[in-house]
Amino acid sequence: MRIDIYLAQMEISLDAFSRAIGVTPEAVRRYRAGDRLPHWDVMLRISEATKGAVTPNDFLPVARDRASHRAKAKAERLLAPAAE
Repeated sequence: MRIDIYLAQMEISLDAFSRAIGVTPEAVRRYRAGDRLPHWDVMLRISEATKGAVTPNDFLPVARDRASHRAKAKAERLLAPAAE
């Protein structure tokens, strides 16, 4: 389960969850958005705090999709004809 879905379903605030796993609320925002992957130890704390509902594997598709999107956008910029 994605972390954003878990927090919404359980009605847990970013502040409360960030305190529970020992990171800043901004870090949790970035994890939710897929802008940042938690370090392995944080992923384990997330899994423990969610009683296994959110696992380290749940972060991988988000990161892969965002990286793929950024690579595609960069390639499109490089291949676009130069403005005259």
